[in-house]
Amino acid sequence: MLRGVFAFCAVLCMAVGAAQAQTTRGPGFDTGVVVSAVLVIDSDRFFTNSEYGKRVATDLEAERLRLVQTKRELEAELEAEEQRLLELRDVTPADEFSAMVDVFDIRVQRARQSQDETGRVLSQRYERARAEFISDALPILANILAERRAVAVLERGSVFLSADAIDITDEAIRLADAALGDGTKSD
Repeated sequence: MLRGVFAFCAVLCMAVGAAQAQTTRGPGFDTGVVVSAVLVIDSDRFFTNSEYGKRVATDLEAERLRLVQTKRELEAELEAEEQRLLELRDVTPADEFSAMVDVFDIRVQRARQSQDETGRVLSQRYERARAEFISDALPILANILAERRAVAVLERGSVFLSADAIDITDEAIRLADAALGDGTKSD
């Protein structure tokens, strides 16, 4: 298995080396862009460095900070309630105090579950926004693919070795920013 990976990498490196020598130069055509059958993109950087991704990150960070404040307020309430329970412990019958502690424990567990769920929701919102961005950006990537006369765009993290000349991340960010902006433009 590992031998196959190294063989693939060797073939890819030879193709990259050959592609580096081949640029889109010709009669009336001199862009100096490397032509390669395979291009790579860092999709995380593509999203996070785009205006769209930055807006999503800003929006979610504001929501996270609001939730942190809410959590602090709830923690303060629970601490005050816990303190009241401690004060009642010596003056309240054991069975009554035990019931009060059980109710308090349920409230604490629900608060934790709510916080966990809120964290999951924010994470899901981020992933949905990222998927929407990638979907909206597919025509941009397809254009780059066609202009470079390539046949595939691979995730940079999945490629063992590649030349920087076939990384289209910066170009894709620039084009996505021009076409999609921060994702809030109306048609």
